[in-house]
Amino acid sequence: MLNLPISPEGYRLGLGDRGSVQLLVNNVLSGLDQTLHGSNRLHGWGQFAFADPTLLTVRGFDPTTSRFKYTVNPLFGSSAQFRNTFRSPFMLTLDARIEVGPDRETQFLDALLRLRPADGTSQLTFPQIKARIARGFNPIDQLLLVKDSLKLSTGQVDTIKGIAQKFAVTRDSIVTSIARYLESRHGDYHGEDVRQRCHAAGIASYRAYLGQARLAIAALTAEQRERSKTVPQLQGILSIEQIKDAGLSSMFRSPLAALP
Repeated sequence: MLNLPISPEGYRLGLGDRGSVQLLVNNVLSGLDQTLHGSNRLHGWGQFAFADPTLLTVRGFDPTTSRFKYTVNPLFGSSAQFRNTFRSPFMLTLDARIEVGPDRETQFLDALLRLRPADGTSQLTFPQIKARIARGFNPIDQLLLVKDSLKLSTGQVDTIKGIAQKFAVTRDSIVTSIARYLESRHGDYHGEDVRQRCHAAGIASYRAYLGQARLAIAALTAEQRERSKTVPQLQGILSIEQIKDAGLSSMFRSPLAALP
């Protein structure tokens, strides 16, 4: 049996990340069977084929010989009867979903910037906003945390530290810019403009990270690259080299819960 799900990208349909459409084609082979051979000459494509296991059927008992009478089942070993009785049909299912409430990125931002009693203010200030949307952990530092496992040299450690610092400066600039914008909203973090700006800031942060992460990976020797594949904290880090900057917007079209 062959099923075919078709899911056009929501952005191409004008739904953004608020909706999705999926067409599910169930049992493609059954549809092809009927199209090519007609309903009266089906070949059983896409159908469960259970062979008839009954060879002999009891039809009576002969008391004179004390033996049962049997007849041979002419369909023994054939699957035609089961294919015709328990058919799995060809079906088309259209599934459409759309979010009618606030989009998820707006919900994430609301939860992140919601006023708390400890804030002691009726509106978050710039430092408060920046502290909430900034991340304390630098992902490039992950390489430094396992420097002994990778057997990094002193020169490599210094190089990676410089790369990590450069990313930290770039990310801080992105966070500062979006925090200034959110401050200007005076507590109102709803609307498409807010969502687009926060999402664009997330993409910019990811792009900066990928650029610096590639430089950090390039600082490793071939042996260290192989060793990184066995370090749990670095699982998949080499796959960063395969990601293209041009594809980031498509990769991260789904809602971003926070800046990277």
